[in-house]
Amino acid sequence: MTLAQHGTKPYQPARGEFTFSRDVYAFGVLVLMSLTGIDPFSSDYATDRYAAIADALDVVQVPDEVRDFLATCVSDEPDDRPADAAVALTTLRSIHEALSPQRPKGPVFYLQLTNRARVDIQEQLDLNDARQVERAIEEDLLEGCAIAPVVRDGVVREGRLDLLGAELKLNLVVDEATADRFVVIGAHSLPSSLLEKLRDRAYSGPMSFRVGEPQDRAAAQSAILELRVAAAEHTNELRLKERADEERRVLWTWKATLRAKEQLEREREAPIRYDDISIEGHRVTFSLEGLPPDDITDEGRHRQVEFLDGGFLGGDIYDVRGTEIDMAVRYGDPSRLARRGTLKVDTWASRSSIMRQSTALDAVIYDRTVRRDLPRLLMKPETAAAPQAVHDVEFVLPGLDEAKKEAVRRALGAADMLAVEGPPGTGKTTFIAELILQVLRRQPDARVLVTSQTHAALDNVLERLAVLDRALRLVRIGRAGDPRISPKVSEYLIEAAVASWRKEVVSRGQRYLRSWAKERRISEREVEIATLYEEAAAFAAAINAHTIEQHRIERELSDLPRERDASGVSQFSLQRRPRLPAPGGFLPRWGLRADLADIARR
Repeated sequence: MTLAQHGTKPYQPARGEFTFSRDVYAFGVLVLMSLTGIDPFSSDYATDRYAAIADALDVVQVPDEVRDFLATCVSDEPDDRPADAAVALTTLRSIHEALSPQRPKGPVFYLQLTNRARVDIQEQLDLNDARQVERAIEEDLLEGCAIAPVVRDGVVREGRLDLLGAELKLNLVVDEATADRFVVIGAHSLPSSLLEKLRDRAYSGPMSFRVGEPQDRAAAQSAILELRVAAAEHTNELRLKERADEERRVLWTWKATLRAKEQLEREREAPIRYDDISIEGHRVTFSLEGLPPDDITDEGRHRQVEFLDGGFLGGDIYDVRGTEIDMAVRYGDPSRLARRGTLKVDTWASRSSIMRQSTALDAVIYDRTVRRDLPRLLMKPETAAAPQAVHDVEFVLPGLDEAKKEAVRRALGAADMLAVEGPPGTGKTTFIAELILQVLRRQPDARVLVTSQTHAALDNVLERLAVLDRALRLVRIGRAGDPRISPKVSEYLIEAAVASWRKEVVSRGQRYLRSWAKERRISEREVEIATLYEEAAAFAAAINAHTIEQHRIERELSDLPRERDASGVSQFSLQRRPRLPAPGGFLPRWGLRADLADIARR
């Protein structure tokens, strides 16, 4: 897992940045472990999980290009990795295309030159001998070519095509007498950049061209007919795509707006340098390097400081005395603060909201949604299929009026979307609860996502569902301690849900072990002892890894330059050493001595 500040080594980067490239890193590690069969959680890597990545890169059997790509994905430097999954996918597709077998040359089409075309080509390519023209044409088209119908004023010119090579654009018509060859009636030497753009818009299927007459006239006639059809279909598809792109222009405008909003939030951070601190309980006094801004105590402008070893301290500035400011701490441990650092406005909540919107918008723009027609439904909701009411409905909630019943019937029969409108107090929450229960009756394994612009509306639905059916597995996405979330739904927050799921998994595992032991005539006591030995071994390995990491950090700290103040006291001694994370998640579960002693006794 690579969720925020919680993750599993080595699937999260060693450095604690939280960019989208974290997901690319996790993807790279997952691919390497899957392809090589290396287990980073085996005893071989107990002291350094990340060593498994280097070993996997050494032994993975893939083309060099793919190995290099995976190496960039798992780089320790965020700037070396693909910026996000979309960039990584594009790179991987390019590698796949480059490594794919060369496509077949396809059918051969024959060209006949008019005298005018021959002269034009000789002059434009500066050829000394007219006999060089035919060879020059074939070589120009051999490097890569595409063909497109000629369009004038939005109308396709019947039988006229443009053949686009590396340097030449040839004007073709089908020989009216034989229909088995193209006649080159004109030629133009164009800049390679312009020809490349034209080829990108033209049909470029497998094909090759020669100057001369075909040996099999019937096959040549059939090939020309198929090529004209393919080129026309490609042109029509291109028009439809451009029309769709025009419809999506509003999505790109939306994307640009989100980028502008994120930049504004970053500018709101307004960093302030401080050079000393004084801590008294949950109050911290910062001595600033200069005078603070006038709005430093404004409501809603919470300030935060990033710890050296990761995490933040944040709170509200409530008093200003010259270059000293007082903060009431809302979160974080003041004792972990460095003596010198930077105070910033806490914009994480607003920026994370913008990032989520941007990620969702990217999924729509780049067709990564489950429903590929979602852009069309968003841009042209009138194209949505009309809901077909479902009539075999046994309603759950008592007292539903006919309007709500009809809305539920139509919602159950909606293939695309349904909008239900009503002022406050008209029963929209009741309608949503009834609809969810009906969906789960028909599809017990379905997952239903409920979203809202307000926390209150969302919590109202959850509270109603919890009362109606306690067996429902409800999960509330939100931050524990958020005052906007109703206390009545706090038990459904993801943190509480994970704890409940963990208990369920442990219970199922214990039942399985008992059954497994019984089938093999092994006592439950022996299984329990073996399990405890495994936990003790893992615990010991975690302690060893923790000790090694502690020694490494101590060595790094001892190498840091020590500045002395006017009194000669080492400023380094005032810096709190980074607090090491609990190894492998074991320390929070067990007390060290008590549990080891308990394991020994048992």
